[in-house]
Amino acid sequence: MRPPRLVPLRRPSDTEPSPPVPRIPAAGVPDPAAAEPAIAALAIDPILKADGRLATDVLRMLQTITRADVTFLCLLTLRQDAAELHLATHASLSEECLAALLAELAAQLRQRGIVLTPESFTPRWSGASPEPGSRWSIESLQPALALPLSSEGAIRGLVGYASARPSQERRDLYPALEALANLLSAALHNAHLDQAQHLAENELLLEFGSQLAGLLKIDELQELVVRAAKRISSYATLANICLLDEGAQHGHNAAQVDGLRPEERGHCAWLRDKALATGTAVYYADIEPVAHAEGQHNFPYHAVLAAPLVTGQRTLGALIMASTRPDAFGTADRRMWLALAGQVAVAVENGQLYGELRRQQQHMKAIIDHMADGLVVLGHDRRIISLNPAAQHMLGLGEAEVVGWSPADGVRDPRFEPLAHICRPEPSDSDAIRHPALLDAEEHEAQPEVAVDSPVPRVLKVLSSPIEALNDGERGEIKVLHDVTREHELDQMQRDFVSTVSHELRTPLFSIKGFVELILKGKVPDAEVQREFLTRVAEQANQLAAIVADLLDTSRLEAGRLELNKARVSLAEIASGAVTRLESVAHNREVTLDFQAQPGLPQVLGDERRLAQVVTNLLGNAIKFSPPQSSIQIRCEFGEGQVIVRVIDHGVGIPPEAMSRLFSKFYQVDASATRRVGGTGLGLYISRRIVEAHGGHIHVESEVGKGSVFSFSIPIASKEG
Repeated sequence: MRPPRLVPLRRPSDTEPSPPVPRIPAAGVPDPAAAEPAIAALAIDPILKADGRLATDVLRMLQTITRADVTFLCLLTLRQDAAELHLATHASLSEECLAALLAELAAQLRQRGIVLTPESFTPRWSGASPEPGSRWSIESLQPALALPLSSEGAIRGLVGYASARPSQERRDLYPALEALANLLSAALHNAHLDQAQHLAENELLLEFGSQLAGLLKIDELQELVVRAAKRISSYATLANICLLDEGAQHGHNAAQVDGLRPEERGHCAWLRDKALATGTAVYYADIEPVAHAEGQHNFPYHAVLAAPLVTGQRTLGALIMASTRPDAFGTADRRMWLALAGQVAVAVENGQLYGELRRQQQHMKAIIDHMADGLVVLGHDRRIISLNPAAQHMLGLGEAEVVGWSPADGVRDPRFEPLAHICRPEPSDSDAIRHPALLDAEEHEAQPEVAVDSPVPRVLKVLSSPIEALNDGERGEIKVLHDVTREHELDQMQRDFVSTVSHELRTPLFSIKGFVELILKGKVPDAEVQREFLTRVAEQANQLAAIVADLLDTSRLEAGRLELNKARVSLAEIASGAVTRLESVAHNREVTLDFQAQPGLPQVLGDERRLAQVVTNLLGNAIKFSPPQSSIQIRCEFGEGQVIVRVIDHGVGIPPEAMSRLFSKFYQVDASATRRVGGTGLGLYISRRIVEAHGGHIHVESEVGKGSVFSFSIPIASKEG
């Protein structure tokens, strides 16, 4: 570096012309006369402007070398819109002397193309401060020398001395002063480089920090880490986020600069564990000897840097950078990588929390979308925010049709009538939703119910619960729609059953009582008439026994205590026997029975008495609902490993809406007290349960006015059985 030229220190002359040079305005005051600014290149790190130790050491050396009365160090700080002159002296000077010294320094800088406005002359002392009673005055100080401090061709300041004693310019001091100026210039140059390096690092970290803030997926973080590694060091060949939860890496999908073989992923986990064990960044200039010593063979990298990923009390993993070149990463690289690890740790934690939140949201959405109950969410203005698929199905309305709708908008479509009732405000006497199954019997009737006619008639019980938003405290409401149609039907069926059973029991009992009383009172002396009456009594008693048997069978089925005595039996013979027993009943109703069985039918494994009960129930129903002069066909056939029995009548048929509930307990197509035929509604239910207990199936096909086909199938018996 070219040594700085020694410049005599002299007082400025008012008549001395100043060269046309750029002007540097004071802080915040733009100078319209400023030429092309070169201020950014002249910036000095702010830590130098008040570095007391630097000023003290320099002034001490100057005083030792020159033995001068006053030594000074002047550093120049220039920024985009401000300039300051920082002065340090080893002696106390009066305000007048300081002002004169500053004027001299400004003149020296003006000669080098730097002009400071008066507002920039405020001194910042690192040494002695001015004293009003100083023994030095402007008249007593004599000019001496000032040395410019330069770095990269720019003036950074001045250093020099003045004396109160008359003296001549001492050439013998030049070498020492030049050496001191060179040292100071080099120090300023290095400080400038350090500042630029730190500035570049901060800018890079700021850039990556802003990018990391928007990333919530591990894969995207990996890609950014790869780019950062290449920016930090051109020698980087591996960049990897190695987490303790390997599943978070989506199947070890580690990010590499030049590729990482699957067998090498274990090495990354080994480096991660070493970094986490030490609790700080681990750097190996050449990892190969350590890797071989610890059994990590075929490790393809030499220089390795692993920084822990830690946030608060959570240890997440490590950020690993490696190179195939030994000692590839310098101090600045390691500092940058460690700083980046802190940012990556926060991003990884945010990504994991976001992923967990997404999983919980998806889980909750899946629950809401697949729950059987309908869910309608209302805002504070009672407008519909959302409704789940179950509510859409129950109401026959699409979400797009109702979102944003409020009962205050009015009901223009009849389909919205039930929704208007559902969205009515309810007294907020409950803070939590309770499922109808948890309600007390007294509360059960208090819950409002809404009848829906379309798309399917149903009854919905409405449960309400207030919700409070976290942001503004405004309250909304959740409406839970529970379909109680089946419960209503069961209640009605049970009421009908009680009425039916009462009727079925009362009629034969009255008949029996009447016949017996007539005989006991001697009002039927004729033996033939008595025999006829007793026969009727026996028939009515059998009917009562059948009703009681149905009730007992239902009780056993509900308790799971139905016993089956299975053996190899012929289903055709069982069906033929049932036909024989019911021929007289069919004859009395003027109905013809036609039985046919396919020759060579295999046997089935079943309870003969229970299977006969099924055929009797099906055939008895067919006789009851067949008009006079009609016929009933009973067919036994073989098909697909099972024997099938079909009972075909040409009666009144069954309505389509009754088909799905025909085999339910207590259900009767005609449950009125004035129905034409009797029965408790348990026969088909018992038949279904008996057939299913044998591993078979029961089925019905019917058309109103044309008749019905009841069929059931029982698997054939295996040869081993």
